[in-house]
Amino acid sequence: MTKVIDLWIDIGAANRDEAAARVRIGDPGVLDSRVEEYPNGRIVSRSLDNRIGAFVAAEAMRRLATARPKHAAVFSVASTREEIAWTGSGARTSAVGIEPDVAVVVDVTHATDYPGADKKHVGDHKLGGGVVLSRGSSVSSVVFDLLAECAEQAKIPYTIQAAPRDTGTDADAIYNAMRGIPTGLVSVPNRYMHSPNEMVALEDLDRAADLLAAFARPARAGNRLHTALAKKTGPRRTARGPELVRSASRYGFNICPKSILTVQDPKGLSWIGNEYPSPPQPVPLNGTVW
Repeated sequence: MTKVIDLWIDIGAANRDEAAARVRIGDPGVLDSRVEEYPNGRIVSRSLDNRIGAFVAAEAMRRLATARPKHAAVFSVASTREEIAWTGSGARTSAVGIEPDVAVVVDVTHATDYPGADKKHVGDHKLGGGVVLSRGSSVSSVVFDLLAECAEQAKIPYTIQAAPRDTGTDADAIYNAMRGIPTGLVSVPNRYMHSPNEMVALEDLDRAADLLAAFARPARAGNRLHTALAKKTGPRRTARGPELVRSASRYGFNICPKSILTVQDPKGLSWIGNEYPSPPQPVPLNGTVW
């Protein structure tokens, strides 16, 4: 493999001065390619890692918009710089700013259904085989179990990927933000990652969006999720003043594409151990939320 220091980009300049007039040191460069549709519902493009995560988060929001959860407000935030600083990038600042209680990160993972793929290292994940749920030190066991439960109830196929140390995603920037945020990770299988010709299956994108929407709906993530997290993590005080008392406790789903999806739950103060004697009044959802 050619080393980076041995690569160059020929822009057709006749001399150094002409080159300096066109570009400066530090200018970014990418391989020019476009989205191509392939047979069997697959697409090929550069940078599907992780623009496709933003698409999945947007699709999840679209599904929720047609049947908005009455128990929660949902936010989605697309962040940046994960590839170069996932432990302190846009996901970290978004998590601190929104201060959610639960996060679900959306990313891609290596598909291993092509010749030469390392299944021993990554696992057996196929295009069209459904979403991939991560388990490991950065992932809350409660959130993982609930994601798996939602997938099984919705008949969404999934595989499991072990991440014993870190995940290499924005989950690593969110789970230890603030006082700690219970975090899950949903990934889409991606062939030829970090190349100009990444490939994903459209049906996996739909399944990921369906799973995120199911996780955020009251039937899937209401009392069941409150109870599970309360038992697992214990009391957690989040309200810091009248504004948060009025707007309810922070109960957040972060759907990071690199993105964050936050849910505010007006019933949460009773189980997170807030000392205010009466529950806050729900805040109506408005256009800025969605």
